[in-house]
Amino acid sequence: MPASGAAFEAEATALLTDESEGIHGVTTDGAGNVVVYADEEKPELEGKPNVEVKVLEGGFESFAATDVVGGAGYLAVNPDDLENAAHCSIGFSAWNPEGEPVILSAGHCTDDGARAGALTTRPSSEAAGGGDPDGADVEATGPLGALAVSQWGGPGNIPGDADTADESFVDVSAWNVINPELDLLPEVTDWTTVEDLSQSTTPVKSVGDARVGGVVGKSGRTTGFSSGTVVGHGFVSVQGRVVGGFGVTGMEAAPGDSGGAMIQGTTAVGLLSAGGTTTDGETIVWGADLQNGLAQIPGYSVALDIDEPVMVTPADGGRVAQGSRIQGTGPAGRTLEVGIGAQNSGEVIEVAIDGDGNWSFPAPSTPGTYTISLTATDGGFNRSETVDYSIEVVVGAPAITSPADGSSVVDEVTAISGTGVPGALVTLGGDAEGEATVGDDGTWTVNVDLGIGAHTVTAVQEVDGEVSPEVTSTFAVIPPAPVVTSSEHGVDYTKAPTAARGTGVDGAQIMVYLNGEHVGTTTVADGEWSVDLPGGLAAGDYDLV
Repeated sequence: MPASGAAFEAEATALLTDESEGIHGVTTDGAGNVVVYADEEKPELEGKPNVEVKVLEGGFESFAATDVVGGAGYLAVNPDDLENAAHCSIGFSAWNPEGEPVILSAGHCTDDGARAGALTTRPSSEAAGGGDPDGADVEATGPLGALAVSQWGGPGNIPGDADTADESFVDVSAWNVINPELDLLPEVTDWTTVEDLSQSTTPVKSVGDARVGGVVGKSGRTTGFSSGTVVGHGFVSVQGRVVGGFGVTGMEAAPGDSGGAMIQGTTAVGLLSAGGTTTDGETIVWGADLQNGLAQIPGYSVALDIDEPVMVTPADGGRVAQGSRIQGTGPAGRTLEVGIGAQNSGEVIEVAIDGDGNWSFPAPSTPGTYTISLTATDGGFNRSETVDYSIEVVVGAPAITSPADGSSVVDEVTAISGTGVPGALVTLGGDAEGEATVGDDGTWTVNVDLGIGAHTVTAVQEVDGEVSPEVTSTFAVIPPAPVVTSSEHGVDYTKAPTAARGTGVDGAQIMVYLNGEHVGTTTVADGEWSVDLPGGLAAGDYDLV
């Protein structure tokens, strides 16, 4: 970069401290070019060598302030005893029965409902983010939620024992999000980006069981992200309360990770509930089964990351014939919501995405430019990002249904028929001429007179002055089979016939074969034909063709 450009970099960087200049950022690329981010155009700066000004409305914002992800820390507080807050971790973003945002965590964090408030915390003040391991540095940053429901142990928080334990013994809580500025993401952080936990995450695609022998990851505010192996399912007593779930070995966890997300691949499987150490030093981390926990708080569901659908045919900005199929891909088994808009009008339809992740629907029947908005949903509150495509719907070619392309027709063709857009004008070309208006039932017919021979017929349709592409049907008109009047089929003769006779089309050439051998050729005259057969035929069966 020229020296003047390098000097300007230092000059522009200094402007960052002067708010009156409206400079939000200064960067250089690998080639030494300078990019300045400002709140408006800066002609006086753009005149500098190797300098580009980009307008950035509102400046840069910290995403970490409003994004909430699984594995982040929070404080569960008792309004009457603020000094006795519980340091816990968020499990998963979720929905309440009304489709409002909630977070899921461990039930024991609530002290049986006494801690009914939740506060967000600054990640860098948490132990996993470099803060004091004992939590002395934790900094609350604002309101998070109000406790909606919790259960630790059996229904009604009963402790339970070996005789009563079943799938209803869980460790789960749900918190209504009370801060409207928070954006709950269906993701689990790995704690590698402390200033913004949402910048390095695993998406949550589904909810399921923890597979024994499989690797499970956990995310929590004390030890961050770690992984281990699922060694079994069952029940344990957590401070006198029975909790059903699964055990994991080889995973790092500590107090404060409680409630944190436990995920196998992209499948949410549990909420971190407890841990213990065997006499030989092996740590066992216990995950409360997520599906059983949700079953105890009916109507609550985990927020899922739904893949965006993709339109494959036509390409964005491409052309498609009216009524033909628009095709694409999306998350298998989900539902595709399709918004179709054109010229101040629009409609929304739902299309099933099949088990292989494919979908299709017919293009609009009216030509024009359309915006196609696609959103994949799971039938609940989870939705993908909406993606928009632009397409141009053009008049499609009519169809020739009779005679079909490649077919053969006996004797003559008196009409060409097909389908098209109701009201369109169809015009024939090639070996036939004529016009017809497509009826309300979508069909049309043009009378023609095509005799024996090979023929090619074309057709186009015109709608509101726009002419469609051409469609072609190539077919053959063939003569009818000749009639054999003698010798007759299936008749036994005591004396060998001397000739084969019959009727046919005047001028047609007749070739006669006896037992596969050619015995003569003639031409039909006055509708009749005759070919002599070989003399001295021996007794036996004969095929006359």
